[in-house]
Amino acid sequence: MQASMRVIGLLKPLMIAFSILCCAPQGYSEGQKAADSRDLELHPHMQIAYQNLVKILNATARDTDSRSPAERSKIEAHLKALADEATIIHRMVLSGDKGHEFLSEELQRSSGLAYSRYSAGFREQAKFHISEVVNACFGCHTSRESSHDSSFTASFSKDLELESFDSLARARFLTLSRRFEDSASEYERILKSNNINADEMINFDPVVEYLILTLRVKNDQRRALKTLEAMQKNTYPEVIKQDLEAWSKALRAVPLADNHGNGLERGRALIALAKGQMEFPKDRSGMVQYVLASKYIQEFLRTENLTDLDKAQGYYELGGCELLLSTPYSADEANIYFAETIRLSPKTPLSKKAFTRYEENLVNGYSGSSGYHLPEDEAKKLNELRKISF
Repeated sequence: MQASMRVIGLLKPLMIAFSILCCAPQGYSEGQKAADSRDLELHPHMQIAYQNLVKILNATARDTDSRSPAERSKIEAHLKALADEATIIHRMVLSGDKGHEFLSEELQRSSGLAYSRYSAGFREQAKFHISEVVNACFGCHTSRESSHDSSFTASFSKDLELESFDSLARARFLTLSRRFEDSASEYERILKSNNINADEMINFDPVVEYLILTLRVKNDQRRALKTLEAMQKNTYPEVIKQDLEAWSKALRAVPLADNHGNGLERGRALIALAKGQMEFPKDRSGMVQYVLASKYIQEFLRTENLTDLDKAQGYYELGGCELLLSTPYSADEANIYFAETIRLSPKTPLSKKAFTRYEENLVNGYSGSSGYHLPEDEAKKLNELRKISF
């Protein structure tokens, strides 16, 4: 997931983008001519995928799900069309280079999961997978200097009617489009205005999203502290005031630069510090330490020549961080890391621990007033991971 570890809780360095398949390559080798020909065949499918994605985003850029059944049916139809085109695109590039084959597979996976989750009624989880598709597009286009990329980004922003988005949706999209400074400023405007109500603060976690952006992406603790201190002047319920105070205190206490040990060791130390001050399971006082821990662990995982066990340990700790940090747009993030832990360390005590947390997270995510309803594809994946783990 990972263009900048899907930035919204998600800001992952994946280079998954359907739009890369449309960019005309430079040069005129026989292989490139073949790629040009394939791109011409792909173009109409990419256009259909793009058009449906824009309609999906314009329709879902609200934090409240107050749409009528007819409106939801339209969104579901657009999601199905996107998933169908992604399947066609993947099939068309199978005979091409492996890089495009991988990218198209990721596009197919994310769009398919978005459709299946939305159809099953798990709309917040669907939003996560939709953001994966968007994040992938911008992760590709902003990784290179290209007129195709800049025109794509400009067209996407224009077509999305960004000004009509809810404030939080606009801030999130600015993050997804890698306009990090604009996104941070938009979050700050929202959070300092005192116009955001307690329900939004608690259920949609904009402060956590802001902390992930400023601490993990922009690496600016002073800026985050300044915003939290300004917010403490506003009127909030006691539970929110206590969180703001605890997070401000943590930012003052955590050193700006800590070079003791590797990233995994520093991350574990911060996690231990957070757990030591959290008095009950849903206590959020250790949030800042968890954000910084995830930052250090991600840096560790980018280290060269790591063993599979090193990577597995890093992903396991990262999964634990994401369980606490998860927001509506990153609810599935933790299980991606637990699954990677299992694949890297099969049939070990660590894989068994990771599987237990993976399964528990699924139960929590798919349980409701009508019981526990695990989609067929999730059940299949769970069984596959169980076989690897034990």
